[in-house]
Amino acid sequence: MDVAIVVAMGLIFVVWAVLLYRFLLALQRDAQAASGRSLPDPGSAFSAFTNGLGNPRYRRQRNIVIAVTVLLFATILLARLTAA
Repeated sequence: MDVAIVVAMGLIFVVWAVLLYRFLLALQRDAQAASGRSLPDPGSAFSAFTNGLGNPRYRRQRNIVIAVTVLLFATILLARLTAA
């Protein structure tokens, strides 16, 4: 496997992890606001999560996370193809 591909995969993974963490943290804040508690009940958390999957407010974040996920899988495929 080429070192450049491994470094690219590592960088893309770090970007993906940060983006996903920020998205989930935003959903957690919505669940906290809906329940009025710092530790929301499962119903509020599930409601905030499903709202985050369809709400236009999160469309940009969702699309970026999806694009980076596809990019990460593409680099994994590229690494697999170049390893042969």
